[in-house]
Amino acid sequence: MKLKRAHYIILAVVLCLLTAFAYKSYFSNESILERAVQKNGYDLFQKQRPVSFEFYFDPQWIPKTNGETEYNIHLGTLHNTEIYLDKVIARDRSIYIGLNAIPHMRKQSGEFLYIWDIKDNQSSSTYNPIEEWHFFDKNGESLKPLLMDYGSGEGPDNMFGIEIDKKYMDIVAAGIYFKYSGFILYEYRQKKTVQTSLF
Repeated sequence: MKLKRAHYIILAVVLCLLTAFAYKSYFSNESILERAVQKNGYDLFQKQRPVSFEFYFDPQWIPKTNGETEYNIHLGTLHNTEIYLDKVIARDRSIYIGLNAIPHMRKQSGEFLYIWDIKDNQSSSTYNPIEEWHFFDKNGESLKPLLMDYGSGEGPDNMFGIEIDKKYMDIVAAGIYFKYSGFILYEYRQKKTVQTSLF
């Protein structure tokens, strides 16, 4: 009886693991996004470019010492995509503000924001519009010195960020609004499968 019971327990554990693997491989958020982007079973269309997202950078997020500080702070949601402050890296001469955009995918259809320009041949490249970043103070005034003096980066996945020279830390420490215009809005639809019958 003990051996039989152990056999059933092992079988149940294996079935649970297989179910979890099948879900992650086919029904998870990451899996649907990957298949939509690769146009594997999905039609994918560009609806709008660029799409902008604005957020306030709290001066308290500036690290006191050099190094990487992880945050995972929710900054907002736009087109079924949640944008997070992922991390801030303080270096000797600059700080890097890293963000992560996480689309919430549905199996059949939906829309999401993506930082990559997906071509018809399924290849992709970075989407870098001329005015990718804008900066404003608390009064909504444009911070022109920053417009011509910053660095940006993309990847991996749907992560992106901006690097600012420490000579502008007084401006950032006073409270600053960032406007990022590097998103592309995509729409996706699951392709209909043709079922054949023998009767």
